[in-house]
Amino acid sequence: MPLAAAERSHPPLWRNVSFVLMWSSVAASGFGDRIVQLAAWELSGISVDGANPATITASITFFFMLPYVLFGPMGGWIADTLPRKWIMLFCDEARAVILLVAFTITPAAAIAIPGDHQWKIYAVVFATGTMAAIFSPTKAAVMPQIVPVRQLQAANAIVLGIATIAAMIGLKVGDQIIAHQSVRGGLQYALSAFAISGAFFAFLKIRRNTRNQTERVGQMQRLMEAAGYIRRHRSLVLLILQSIAFWGAAHLFVNALGTVCVELYGFGSEVVRSKIANMQAAVGIGMLTSALWIAWINCRQESTWFALGNLFLTGLLMFVIGLNRSYTVGLGLAFAAGFFGNAAMICVATLTQSITPNYIRGRVFGVRDLLITFIAVVVNGVIWQAEGNRQWMIWTLLIAASILAIGSGLGMFVEMIRIPVPSRLAKIYLRLARAYALVWHRLRWIGREHIPT
Repeated sequence: MPLAAAERSHPPLWRNVSFVLMWSSVAASGFGDRIVQLAAWELSGISVDGANPATITASITFFFMLPYVLFGPMGGWIADTLPRKWIMLFCDEARAVILLVAFTITPAAAIAIPGDHQWKIYAVVFATGTMAAIFSPTKAAVMPQIVPVRQLQAANAIVLGIATIAAMIGLKVGDQIIAHQSVRGGLQYALSAFAISGAFFAFLKIRRNTRNQTERVGQMQRLMEAAGYIRRHRSLVLLILQSIAFWGAAHLFVNALGTVCVELYGFGSEVVRSKIANMQAAVGIGMLTSALWIAWINCRQESTWFALGNLFLTGLLMFVIGLNRSYTVGLGLAFAAGFFGNAAMICVATLTQSITPNYIRGRVFGVRDLLITFIAVVVNGVIWQAEGNRQWMIWTLLIAASILAIGSGLGMFVEMIRIPVPSRLAKIYLRLARAYALVWHRLRWIGREHIPT
């Protein structure tokens, strides 16, 4: 098929109604998530003198991520068993109901909840995290059913970019609402966002799964089938290891931002919430910029070494942030870390979606999310329970960033020379030349997947 005819066979993403509904819903959810995060910080006492922002942010993240470990594989099984658009609708509407309950039990003038009642905060965060744990593998599994493979990388980049914009708006708007109105006001906006986003999913048009739906297999057996599928495919194992390494370091980095703002930049408790939000917003702007960039270059065929290269730069930038003492420079470094980290994860997610068959994709992402979030829960749990000098967070960040940079740098080099060309220099040149042809000259080939191995 000629290239022009192939391009005409699929409408552009902006004309794909299901894709538009998808990113709109994800945007509303991202907006609500950030307001919930800020409200939980405030109720946990992040603005109280003497509070440790790292342990507070880690505790909230711990209870949000814990359901991914407990229910992540179940979410993948649900995504492969029940209609996916109705799963996503239910998850968002359920989060709206959870926040409505939180709104009713939060005092109008609440500033910080005493320690013996903070379980209420954790219960609300855990419940919303449970819905997110089911939603996440479902969203990842449904994307290739509403977007052709040729447009998948651009679609993932756009969805992540839109979600990042919504998250940044949520951080800034939520900070202002909580500062000038109340925590209850923030919760009201968040539950409205979830209620609206959930309704959009009712109108998705999804291609059917071709697997025999009358098959009846136990949940544990189906999860073991997914684990076995991953184990037999080296590429999936490597992609999941990259995700684990990145997200482990990323959670440490996000929690360390509070310590960086207090210890390296010298901010007091009265402004620390806003400063942390600004740092996270800088990361978000970097993620948005990289999403737009990845959507433009659309270089899926050379994504493996490209993702590792971006991980190397992310680790390097995290290391520099742990040494920097200028808030302005720190914002720039946070932007760059978000840029390269998000570029790596878009490539990893796209490759995982592309090489995993539809019938098992939800469970593969469920297992993937389980492993990623297990590391995240461990990292956040350790930080939450840690005591002593805050400087240990800085040293831990430096060590983790070094491991990420060194490991991904070596992986990038190995991946670039894994082609049948005699000279290593020629191998690297060929990789770069192919990337150049794909990005700048928009090289495409049609039907290569039909050629037998």
